Parts: sequence; structure tokens; C-alpha cells
Amino acid sequence: MFGPNGTDLVIADPATGESLEVVPLQTPGGFVWSDPDGPFLVVGYRENRREATLQVLDAATYATVAVVELPLE
Repeated sequence: MFGPNGTDLVIADPATGESLEVVPLQTPGGFVWSDPDGPFLVVGYRENRREATLQVLDAATYATVAVVELPLE
């Protein structure tokens, strides 16, 4: 889930809902793609219809691996 202003990714325990870690994001988050068995989390943000920003995080450490801006048109 995201913090109140969308610039933090809040990692929570799925069983209790307890906040375990807060990860600062480089851009506001709008959606998260996760692969339960995969090595990455992808946090995305689409400010307009022309581009989306994706921040790729290491799923184990939540360190930023890459930030990619994708044109949508």
C-alpha cells in the first residue's frame, strides 16, 4: 500500500496488517505489480496518457534497481 501522499510504499504483514517497513519512492506510486516468486516489485505511476514511470525494486531488499519512463503513445 502507499503512504498518504503516494511517495512511500508501505510494506505490511498480510496476516496482521502491521506496517513492517516504509520505502521512499522516487515518484508517486499509483499501482504495484508483484510476482510472488519473482525477484522484483514494479511500482508504477501514470501522470498523463503519454507516459508511465516505473520504479523497479528488488523484492528482497526494496532497493531501487531501475527507474524507467515509458512512452504510451
